[in-house]
Amino acid sequence: MTEAGRSVLGASVYVWSRGAAVETSDRAISDRDGRVEVDLAPESQTAIAAIGAPQGALEVVALDLRSQEPTIALLGAHGDLAVALPRCERSGLFDRELRVEKDGLGLPWTVFASWAHQNGGSLPFTAAEVFEIPRVAPGRYQICATGRAGTPVCDAGTLALGGRLVLNVSAACESREAPTPQSP
Repeated sequence: MTEAGRSVLGASVYVWSRGAAVETSDRAISDRDGRVEVDLAPESQTAIAAIGAPQGALEVVALDLRSQEPTIALLGAHGDLAVALPRCERSGLFDRELRVEKDGLGLPWTVFASWAHQNGGSLPFTAAEVFEIPRVAPGRYQICATGRAGTPVCDAGTLALGGRLVLNVSAACESREAPTPQSP
């Protein structure tokens, strides 16, 4: 793993893949040579990695596991993401069904929560909060929240370098009617 041509020491890496029958995941910290070792299902051919480098950005990449040693060149560039969450009867981050994609790659919501916690962002443990996620890589983001009606409310947009993207899925619990997914 490199950034500006140099090995990245201490990057937090979360990798997950889907094998023939099971999804596997593993976490690791990059060594002084920028390398990480993770255990995934042996038959996995592709994986998704969320990488948070010290003083860098949270980046999400697709990996081809068929190559001997996939190399990841981190950009280090970032912006800030803010998500207006639903105001539901039950409050708390884990009481909401949330999905997130970055450039079409789905990843666990908890990756963002962990990154925000480690980097001074806000954590939405009560209803109707805006979740601030600092220092994320530029790209297209989509967030979906499922509310009372069971139909997701989605919002998407593109985060520019140095910018701030606000996505709003707060309508997921406002009515019992099925909301329509939104897009910019």
